[in-house]
Amino acid sequence: MASRMVQVKVTLPQDQFRQLERLRKQMNLSRSALIAQAIQHLIAANAGSRRGSPEALLPHAGTWILAPGELETLLQDIEQMREMG
Repeated sequence: MASRMVQVKVTLPQDQFRQLERLRKQMNLSRSALIAQAIQHLIAANAGSRRGSPEALLPHAGTWILAPGELETLLQDIEQMREMG
């Protein structure tokens, strides 16, 4: 099933536009395809940097009821998983 497309207007500084054009020609991609790949890369990098991190828990922290010391244990477990993975 094809995904629905949305058209977006983007304004760039002229030097960035020139770099974009050089890169898309080198990669033999349309402007839209190159920008879509760049956005997907940013989304993946952002998700990977927050997954398993204490920062990823912050939006949910106010809804939990934890025993004293339980949060510290949870954060230590997350840190150990990050080091292993």
